[in-house]
This record gives sequence, C-alpha cells and structure tokens, in this order.
Amino acid sequence: MRVNRWLSKRLIEIRISIAGIRPGLLFIMSPAVVLFGLVQMPPPEGSPAALFMGALGPTGYMTFVKILELVGGVLVTIPRTRNFGLLALYLLGRTQALRCAPLLTILPP
Repeated sequence: MRVNRWLSKRLIEIRISIAGIRPGLLFIMSPAVVLFGLVQMPPPEGSPAALFMGALGPTGYMTFVKILELVGGVLVTIPRTRNFGLLALYLLGRTQALRCAPLLTILPP
C-alpha cells in the first residue's frame, strides 16, 4: 500500500515537471531561431507589418524581446523559478499586445 502511494506521488511529480519543461523548451527554442538567424521571412513589401518591423528592426527592440523570452523560458523550465518565468512571459506578452494594438487598426478585416 505504501509503495502505491509513493509511486503515485512520484508520477504526479514527474507529470508536473513535464508540464513545466515543455512550454519552457518552446520559449527557449523560439528565440534561439531568431537570435541565431536560422530563419529569415520578411513580410511583404509595403504592408503595415513590413513598416512596423522596419521601424523596430534598427532599434534592437526585437532582440531585447527575444532575450527576455529566452530568460523566461529558462525560468519556466526550472521548477523553483517557474512562477517568476511565467510572470516575465505574461508581462512581455502584455507589452507586445499593447505595442501592436495601433497596428491592428490599420489592417483590413
């Protein structure tokens, strides 16, 4: 009986670890692709998205965002710092949504 309880607790701990590691790895791999320049997909010329990215590219803002995503992904992967990582990624997402809101008014439906 004790072995079953111990085993079930251990399986729950493993599931919780996997549930934290998977999104952490996604947030580590996504910025790695951009920071190492593995993929180059520019938006169509003259579109509002191209103008927006053209304005942000020289400033280094996207590099800063990707570095914060990488740090957030590492924090989410480590169980003790998972809450801080989720907080960092949430705040990063909120700032991105607020920054892109004016762009959404320009795009056609």
